[in-house]
Amino acid sequence: MLFMRSFLHTMLLVLTSGLTATVAHAIPTFTVSFNDPAGAHSSFYDPIEDNLIAAASDWGQHLPGSPNVAMQVNFTNEPTTSGSSVTSSFVRTVSGINVFEQGVAAKLGGASTTVVPGPDAVVNIGTNYLRNELWFDPLPFDRGVAAVPFNKTDAYSSFLHEFGHIVAFNGWKDPMTGLLPGDFQSTFDEQTSFIGGRPFFVGSNAMEIYGGAVPLSMNAGPGHLGNPFPGPGSELINDAMTGIAFFRGYRYTLSPLDLAILEDVGIALVQDGEMTVVPEPSTVLLLCSGLFLIIWRKKIGTDSRLKTRRQAGLISSSSLYSSNGHPGPKSQRIR
Repeated sequence: MLFMRSFLHTMLLVLTSGLTATVAHAIPTFTVSFNDPAGAHSSFYDPIEDNLIAAASDWGQHLPGSPNVAMQVNFTNEPTTSGSSVTSSFVRTVSGINVFEQGVAAKLGGASTTVVPGPDAVVNIGTNYLRNELWFDPLPFDRGVAAVPFNKTDAYSSFLHEFGHIVAFNGWKDPMTGLLPGDFQSTFDEQTSFIGGRPFFVGSNAMEIYGGAVPLSMNAGPGHLGNPFPGPGSELINDAMTGIAFFRGYRYTLSPLDLAILEDVGIALVQDGEMTVVPEPSTVLLLCSGLFLIIWRKKIGTDSRLKTRRQAGLISSSSLYSSNGHPGPKSQRIR
């Protein structure tokens, strides 16, 4: 059941060898607007909104923070769908390369300090794909009740994939050469490496889940997993973030590998309703000196389920500007 809670909590950092803290999960909310001046696609607004918010909520139940994420849907001539954050946020500089995270990730993590007018993320839908290919689950919050037609692509699955690009699976590193377009990269790019002339994701959490370096797609743009057989990672064709193909008549779901990649790019995941936080090294030193830190916060939520259109409070789905005053390079719209 999708719901929000009002809660009061205290986070206590205990001086131990692990030095971690758990924080009760504050739930993100999602809203949808449509860039459709003539209203030519208004008959699709409700099913798009329901399925997009449900898919975003699927990710959101694992993500930190409780802000509202505003998503704008554009109707385009592209062959399928694409999605991205509208902002990027500077994280750090490593060996002269500026590292940026996706704007929605920064907002959820509380790092975004610059208010940019307009939506936080965009989802682009090709109009032919919309009218002739996508199937919209009539009960997206009770997924599985209705069967996906064998000759249609599940819109929820498509939106689940695009929100992955919005929050983390995005970057600028050329998957064919490994080259960056300038002195910047994403947190996803930072965890990739070329092995034997092919791109792999080498974050420690993802490698533990997969059993080694995770093969990235060479021909699908940044932020996709797997390659067609006999290439490496052909079994990842069933992953929500696959770069191989999307099957008709099939529901894609988030995998432990998808969530492990979120951790590797610096997103603190929620586990069993609580978020595990590892203090920065400077904080650890202070704690080891005997300082005891208690952080008190209050979050107010409202029990709700998506019954009113264009509003949601759910448990849970490129860069033009950046937070913190740093010029964020433009991210690619990733399909």
